[in-house]
Amino acid sequence: MQKSVNYCLPYAVAIVPGLSFVVGGWGYSIFLAVYLGFPLLDFFIGKTFHNPTTNEEAALSRQWRYAAILWGYSVVQLSYLAAGSYLVCLRQNWFDTWFFAMNTGLLIGAASITVAHELIHKTNRFERGLGGFMLALVCYGTFKIEHVRGHHVNVATPKDASSARLGQSIYHFVPKAIVRNVLNGFRLEAKRLKRKELPILHWHNEVLAWTSLSILVAIACYILTGIHGLAFFLVSSFFAVLALEIVNYVEHYGLERRQLNSGRYERVSPLHSWNASEKLANAGIYNLQRHSDHHAFPTRRYQILRHYDQSPQLPTSYGGMIILALLPPLWRKIMDPLAKEHMEKLRQSEPDPVDFEYKSLS
Repeated sequence: MQKSVNYCLPYAVAIVPGLSFVVGGWGYSIFLAVYLGFPLLDFFIGKTFHNPTTNEEAALSRQWRYAAILWGYSVVQLSYLAAGSYLVCLRQNWFDTWFFAMNTGLLIGAASITVAHELIHKTNRFERGLGGFMLALVCYGTFKIEHVRGHHVNVATPKDASSARLGQSIYHFVPKAIVRNVLNGFRLEAKRLKRKELPILHWHNEVLAWTSLSILVAIACYILTGIHGLAFFLVSSFFAVLALEIVNYVEHYGLERRQLNSGRYERVSPLHSWNASEKLANAGIYNLQRHSDHHAFPTRRYQILRHYDQSPQLPTSYGGMIILALLPPLWRKIMDPLAKEHMEKLRQSEPDPVDFEYKSLS
């Protein structure tokens, strides 16, 4: 497992968009160094398969500094939003505005969504609220609702907007995923309010609350920093959401849960999500690559997520997989055989496992 200081890596990476804005020119493609650099470094640094013991899990879960690392990233996100809007307002250059917003979205926004994803699964109201706030700052507040009540219920089934089918290209998946996630967020919240016998236009409507916050931030950016500041906010939000949905594509590509005779789908287990255990990348995205354990146990905190040998394993970390996904023929050549092999193993096993053994490796 990682030490808490290792999870401060996203704070160090946060300088990259600012650096690209300062140096200009070649600096606009610095983000490629991060997406390509992490897999290359992980090739030399290697993987970690260590799982915490029961006693270690209890101790790690109680250590507040792991949660504080997540909370602090909201300050980074807010700082970039304020400083970025102000700087592009001063420059008044559309080329600078676009590429600075792109870099910020792909790095700061993507990291913020990763943090928010961790927070919205927690059981206390403060962390769930902070997660929703961070998502609203990238105009994707609906993700808080759809991800928890939609994706985690329907993952690896045709009902899920965030589970890519075998053979589906990223260019077909991402636009549909974004539209369906937004619509599903509103639909799920409407169903919740109906059960409470409340109208859709009610202050209890969480989706409307987060969407209203996004609109207010957009208005504030325009009033305070003009059209360039507004463009920075919207473009950086777009690329943050784009990065999120590309990661969703990678995490579940080609994996399916079997439908039982009852019509229900088998229980979600660590066999239904792609896993990766590269040490550096997991430090940079709060063990998100141990996605198999996250789906089996959604409330488990990031510092104690576990590796399963039986989970389907990605060829490399998310950075490399994202680049690969952008090249559909190469992606399918590498990933389709792996997905088919794993699905064949699933078909030969007993469905709906209640308990799942894992190794505590040193």
